[in-house]
Amino acid sequence: MGEVKPSDATLDEVVRFLSQGLGRPLLAQTIGVSRHTLASWLRRSSTPSPRSRERLTGALAVWNIVAEVEAPETVRAWFMGMKDALDDYSPAEVIAEGRIDDVAVVARAYVQRS
Repeated sequence: MGEVKPSDATLDEVVRFLSQGLGRPLLAQTIGVSRHTLASWLRRSSTPSPRSRERLTGALAVWNIVAEVEAPETVRAWFMGMKDALDDYSPAEVIAEGRIDDVAVVARAYVQRS
């Protein structure tokens, strides 16, 4: 699936990459938007809000951290799994709350243990 770096990617590329990697339902949950909203971004009939942009680039950064040691299918599962360090919430849920830095810390710790 490759890697998309936040600094190199357009917002459209980030949306498409994460949509492919996480799947549309999980990406919508991670960003905190409806599936309809996500579909409109993919059709390019609307663009993400600043809050959604921040969550998209944060989710991409976390994806890239975990992808250093895991295959795409495992990264997707990692986003869905409850984590003790996130008070038994999934990374997707915590990113949706805007706590991207908390998830990045957990992702880095995961990579260091692997």
